[in-house]
Amino acid sequence: MICKGLPSLRAQGIRHHNSLLTMPVSTADFARQQLELLAAEQAAEAAETATAAAQHSPAALQRAGAALTNLTIGSTRTGFGGRTVVELVPDTATSSTGELPAEHGIRTGDVVLVSELAAGGAKKREVKEMEKKGVRGVVTRVGKGSVSVAVDEEKEDAVDGLKGRVWIVRLADEVTYKRMKFTMEKLEKMSESEQSIFIRVLFGLSSPSPVPADLTTDPEVGKIDWVDPTLNDSQKDAIRFALASREVALIHGPPGVRIPSF
Repeated sequence: MICKGLPSLRAQGIRHHNSLLTMPVSTADFARQQLELLAAEQAAEAAETATAAAQHSPAALQRAGAALTNLTIGSTRTGFGGRTVVELVPDTATSSTGELPAEHGIRTGDVVLVSELAAGGAKKREVKEMEKKGVRGVVTRVGKGSVSVAVDEEKEDAVDGLKGRVWIVRLADEVTYKRMKFTMEKLEKMSESEQSIFIRVLFGLSSPSPVPADLTTDPEVGKIDWVDPTLNDSQKDAIRFALASREVALIHGPPGVRIPSF
């Protein structure tokens, strides 16, 4: 990687980050290590979710932002990709406004379990027990008065079995885990001929394309119409450096130099 920042730190930064190029990292070894860490993280998250559901009541989980209780099925429809989408609304017997609690932790993209709510809403249940009668899905929309959940295909028939009052509890995010696992498995098996120059530079297997020391006279990035007139010369040099770098550029500087702003 190449580093650039304030003049006082530029030389030090270049020496430090260029040294990484002499220590190439095997993409296969990196991917295998990440797969082990992902598996451990996913297992820990699943265990934590199961423990929370078993040790706390639905009401307690809702206060913690991990669940929504006292819901009923308002409607079902066929959504994108033919998946069944269930719209859950507050139970009129417990809600006078028809709106969800003002502060709850359910968000779009959450993996949740929709299950029947025990009478009184205070019974603690094991996740595996709830999964037998409930349905898994992904939250597709959260509004003031409803939550929409796209149900897993293999559990679509179970929606008809959800009668009366239900609740949803957030589960470990297996979707994100599976995506990251797929990416790491692909990287692990990737041959050298399949690696892009970006990947090779990131792992220190190839050197980045050289960038001229003085970019103020460069025909492509030397003359720029600056939108922000408050940028100093060092900040302008950093932007020129990023634009001139073909693979990757790392802009380095201490707090207060407004790196996020440019």
